[in-house]
Amino acid sequence: NFWEMPVFWKFGNRYMLLVNKTPQGSIPARAFYWVGDFSNESYTVSNIQIKNLDIINSLLSPAVNLDAQKRVVAIGIIPDLLPQSEQYQNGWTHVFSLPRVWQMQNDSLFQSPHPVLDETRGQLTTIGSVNLTAGGAGYLKMRGFQAEIRATLHPGTASKVGFILGKNDNNTEYTKIYYD
Repeated sequence: NFWEMPVFWKFGNRYMLLVNKTPQGSIPARAFYWVGDFSNESYTVSNIQIKNLDIINSLLSPAVNLDAQKRVVAIGIIPDLLPQSEQYQNGWTHVFSLPRVWQMQNDSLFQSPHPVLDETRGQLTTIGSVNLTAGGAGYLKMRGFQAEIRATLHPGTASKVGFILGKNDNNTEYTKIYYD
């Protein structure tokens, strides 16, 4: 195993050491961390059990700094998990994340979107109650480059419920967000 891009950060009187494990075969890269104390040039972890930065592989190699309000802010790489041949054909690989605010509470790292993202919102469009049916009825015909969705889902007897976003005209590209 190879670890890269360490982050050593002080939260109050506690220190976090975050590293990124590089991918190996079909096992994707992963960011994880420990929390502990640093004194006399020695780092001692409080719990040897590693903690994952994210539940899924969605932020790697974060750059961390303080913003003007002294919040700890991270921005990192979101791996696309495409085969190298497809990355080469596309001419790019991975994307940068949105900025996140990090807070340490009880030796666990909590993340939230940076408040500056509120400035990217356009005019609010509210859509009332929508009933979706199996097979895809209940589409919302919306166009745009971004959307913020706040929804309460009542799945009934469905085993999956969610959204399909960004579907192109020939149905070859889209993003599924669903609860299974």
